[in-house]
Amino acid sequence: MKKILLILVLAGVLSLASCNAPTITIADEEGWEVFQLGWSLYENQFLVQSHDGYVCNDIFYNEGIFTIDEETPEYIIENVLNHEINVRITHD
Repeated sequence: MKKILLILVLAGVLSLASCNAPTITIADEEGWEVFQLGWSLYENQFLVQSHDGYVCNDIFYNEGIFTIDEETPEYIIENVLNHEINVRITHD
């Protein structure tokens, strides 16, 4: 019983400590953040990133994961800014 109580107390302390910890971001040599190291991309999915942002389906994004399927076989990425933007596309 004491072991279970000790484990619960330690789990509570660790969960409180982790909530106050600063977030860690991993970026490549060009400054692009590595999005979950690609683990969240499945087949037929791609990740679109832009430091400046872009519009897709009338929604403004800096980062978005999109799926190509029979319902949506293509996506149009729009630059709505008055200057050139950099866009990075990652796929599985």
